[in-house]
Amino acid sequence: MRPAVGIGVIVALVAVGVFATSAGHEFVYDDVHIIVGNTQLHSVRNFASIVTDSWWPDALYRPVTQLSFALDWSVSNGDPRYFHLVNVFLHAVTSVLVLVLCGTVLPRVGAVAAALVFAVHPVHVEAVSYVVGRADVMATLFVVSAALLYRIDGSLAVRATTNLIRWLTSFGVLACLLLAFGSKESALGAPALLLVVDWVEARRSGVAVTSRVRSHATLLIATFVVAAEWMLLRSLILGDFAGDHPGPGVFTLGFVDRVTVMTPVVFEWARLLLFPLHLSADYSPNFLSGEPELSLKLLLGVVILLLAFIGGVRASRRFPEVTFGLLWMGGSLLVISNVLVPSGVLLAERSMYLPSVGFVIVVGWLVTQASARRLRASVAVVALVVGAGLARSLHRIPVWKNASVFFPQLVRDAPGSFRGIWVAGALAYDAGDRERGEQLMRQAIGTYPLFSNAWSDLASYFEEDERWLEAGQFYAASFRIDPTRLDDAVNSVSNFIRASEPDSAELVANAAVDLHGRDHRIVVLLAEIASMRGTHLKAMTLRRQLTWRFPGVWQYWYLTADAAAHAGYCPEALRSMERAAQLHPGLNDTLRIERRIADLQCE
Repeated sequence: MRPAVGIGVIVALVAVGVFATSAGHEFVYDDVHIIVGNTQLHSVRNFASIVTDSWWPDALYRPVTQLSFALDWSVSNGDPRYFHLVNVFLHAVTSVLVLVLCGTVLPRVGAVAAALVFAVHPVHVEAVSYVVGRADVMATLFVVSAALLYRIDGSLAVRATTNLIRWLTSFGVLACLLLAFGSKESALGAPALLLVVDWVEARRSGVAVTSRVRSHATLLIATFVVAAEWMLLRSLILGDFAGDHPGPGVFTLGFVDRVTVMTPVVFEWARLLLFPLHLSADYSPNFLSGEPELSLKLLLGVVILLLAFIGGVRASRRFPEVTFGLLWMGGSLLVISNVLVPSGVLLAERSMYLPSVGFVIVVGWLVTQASARRLRASVAVVALVVGAGLARSLHRIPVWKNASVFFPQLVRDAPGSFRGIWVAGALAYDAGDRERGEQLMRQAIGTYPLFSNAWSDLASYFEEDERWLEAGQFYAASFRIDPTRLDDAVNSVSNFIRASEPDSAELVANAAVDLHGRDHRIVVLLAEIASMRGTHLKAMTLRRQLTWRFPGVWQYWYLTADAAAHAGYCPEALRSMERAAQLHPGLNDTLRIERRIADLQCE
């Protein structure tokens, strides 16, 4: 039954009302790196480069979400309040679309209850109040839109309609899927969800599922083809199929071990959907175990999966809407479960946004069943649940206000989490307690030693304290864990040089060259190492290579002159000094002295 327009307005107002306070928030956490620090997203004129660039360096591909950020920045000149307002608006639109989707399988009372629960659910706070959480909101908005258009297309196909409306709905489905895929990779399970839409419509109308699917099989096949092509494009841009760096808890694990690690997370998913009293911005080890081991949560996860499977099978004939909701949840969660492909996190609350659509469908069915017997009591219970969700969301939203509020709360939210300890260490350093900061960051590394950022961050603090040898060692450890971190290799070599450790510096530099080629920064440092060892001819040769590559950079000519003078190659020293002076006339007085020294050496 289709909900009235007035009900849709109410749902939208509730969704806006609960999250309205987030409009005054600042950029926080990954917002700073993804949006503020990425100048490419500061203008829609960079469209061409945005659609070919990754979300993180060499990880994840979400061009539609990135374009929305570029549009926001262009309109607001980077005002975070505007970004947050857009997030709230998108959540309101999605809540209304969820109302419409629920209305296709549930009576009005159930659909309204489901949409209201969706609008206020506390697990959505991270997706809506955190600007980069928009990726999940947009992916869900477009997946639900695709499902609604696909249902319309199926109805038109059953009636053998081939007019303009049919063409528009068919292309609308594919367009929505492309937008969903470009918003976040969690939407890649959408073609399977569309198949579930056919299944539930066939059950409700009493026709064979195969008949419903065949009626618009071409469109269904096209959705899988589009998904495959998107994966191919994504792989070409990111360099591999996964397109992400496996995160703490799934790093280096095989398929069986990932299943063992993720099964306890099923309990956390259920808890967050049913009883979201405790919320956290972090679910990394050891707040959640990253070890494939037998535990109570693992057994509970197995029980929940079995109950969901048995319940879905038993409900499939009499209550197909329940099975529809469970399949929607299962299909959405499977994509983000790390089982098929490892991702960067064990669990993130923002990733629950799309699966929660299936959850509220089941909630709506329960309300429908209860209201058939006791309408007033059912309405009272729904009001209580919505009120509780509203209160919890309102209490949680201020956590995302700014960095000074968020980071201390992250530490409190996830006790024992290596990321929580790591953040606590950074806060201690920022507060001036460097001894405490070092202790906590070393503890974080001990809790999960395979996270390169922790090694790199502590190295940067050592560098600030002029502890060159330790800085070089910790930057080197970060580079060994994640060989893509060329900057850490450069920093390691530089600090080893400062610590008068040319052998260690050269080992890291050679490893960087093997993996990344002769990056100019590494060549500069190799020349410095050669100079430290007194092999000035080698230093001159390396620096001369830099002048060939960057003939307009006076510093390289100056360094070449210095190495040439020490090597006794006077003509090269004089020529390079002259070139440096031409490029940077302000050096003339200094270079005049250098030239005189070179002249004396030549004589």
